Amino acid sequence: MQTRFLQILSCPKCRGKLTFSADTKEEDVENGSLLCANQHCFPIKNSVPLFSKEEGYNKAFAYIHPHLFCGPLPTLEFRGTKTTIEELTQKEFAEQTGFNPRELRGKWVLDAGCSGGRFISFLRKQGVGIIGVDLQSGRLQQCAHKFKGELASALIQANLFELPFLENSFDFIFSLGVLHHTPDPKEAFMNLVRCLKKGGKIAIWVYPKEPRTVISDFLRPITTRLPLSLLLVLGFVITTLYSPFLKIPRIGPRLVHIFYRIRIPWHEQWKWRMHCFMDWYAPKYQFKYTNEEIRAWFEEAGLINIQSFAYGTSAQGTKV
Repeated sequence: MQTRFLQILSCPKCRGKLTFSADTKEEDVENGSLLCANQHCFPIKNSVPLFSKEEGYNKAFAYIHPHLFCGPLPTLEFRGTKTTIEELTQKEFAEQTGFNPRELRGKWVLDAGCSGGRFISFLRKQGVGIIGVDLQSGRLQQCAHKFKGELASALIQANLFELPFLENSFDFIFSLGVLHHTPDPKEAFMNLVRCLKKGGKIAIWVYPKEPRTVISDFLRPITTRLPLSLLLVLGFVITTLYSPFLKIPRIGPRLVHIFYRIRIPWHEQWKWRMHCFMDWYAPKYQFKYTNEEIRAWFEEAGLINIQSFAYGTSAQGTKV
């Protein structure tokens, strides 16, 4: 972690200024600690400051990622179209945020809920320096080596309900596919707005309310109570059993169409099917919203120039 990031950090407990502890003197700190005037201390491990305990609702992701994401996701194939993970990331970023990477260059940018840094990696290739915050410390530390020695980017472990940032710190904030997995998505959103500068822009994407989730909504009260190891095995068995039928000419495309409509993992590649299965059925929280409901959040936060996008339930607004 570079010392330049101290200018936007604050103690999440008392909002006091943070400094490196006396035994932490390097310009690019890999291991050490941060300290406030009230003696609240936060360790830095593998270049990642740790500000929060990992909450129980996050354990599904902490369990899933080491089992499913030991390597990069394969090319996505859907209805005869192949899309690399890089192409998918670029498409999702544009359609869910409305941001152009060029306007982010040289600005303070926050990815709230960055996980393994998929959007961070994309933006860094576009010349954008960025801060990623996530609750999973293990996942962040695995990715920290990508940023070692880099002046423009940092990874920080923290809770969205106790963010370690000063008010009015960021020019751009985005949170894509994250808020709906927290206990109180609206409160988490309001906390992000607090960190946004006047004139700054924030964009979010959350799961939409739609008829095709009726099966997963019916099953989730059961699956979220299962041990994660059992759910992983169950997902493997289920997604493997119908896999051969997806490859049958004429039958396969029809099944994909049906599965897509009723939210059963339809992807041709097993790793994508398992990723979606666990993402839908493992997390403790999974809220869904309409564009109207999200727009009401933006209006309550006093944001202007509110835009809704066609990609699921996504919106952008500007702080005044």
